[in-house]
Amino acid sequence: MAAKLSTKPNSQRQFSAPKRTWSVLTATDPKHVKKLEHIQETLDAAIEAIQEEGGIEDWEEFKNFVESFNKRPDRINESGKQKASVSMDLVTEGKEGEVSGFVFYLTKDPSQRTSGVYLVKNLKQADVETKDNNNYYTPSQIMGLIGLDASDELEEDSISEEFDKDQKFLKKFSLQLTVSTQRKANQRIFLAKW
Repeated sequence: MAAKLSTKPNSQRQFSAPKRTWSVLTATDPKHVKKLEHIQETLDAAIEAIQEEGGIEDWEEFKNFVESFNKRPDRINESGKQKASVSMDLVTEGKEGEVSGFVFYLTKDPSQRTSGVYLVKNLKQADVETKDNNNYYTPSQIMGLIGLDASDELEEDSISEEFDKDQKFLKKFSLQLTVSTQRKANQRIFLAKW
């Protein structure tokens, strides 16, 4: 016996997005604002230390520096305890895995997070002193602050060697194309004179 198939769409089916295991730190919760302030203070101090000490050559080193920064002996809070560590995730995109953003959170509470842009926006909304530029804690801005050059991200390996070979080939091909085009133009001029 053939099964009866319904031609009506099943209205009870619904798409459910995957549930994330964290929430966003916002300006509306005073506890969140304290966490945002702590993240900003840690980032500012870590960036200042990098500017003085140097030695950061890529984003992974920057991440490790920030995550270990509050473990330094001089990073003590008002009550004499070690300041809470800040962790960060590198947000990448594209085939090359280019770092396009950061996600910051307290190491002891990874369930509440913020991005570099929303760190500044939420602190502004909470009337906390912060940076004028919403993009201050983004890769493009931090790159300039810590002296990380975009070329530092690329290692001198076969990829950059292949890129150099491709560039040479394109120059040679472009020159050949120009010469070929010029010859054809000269031939047309010559034929037109006849």
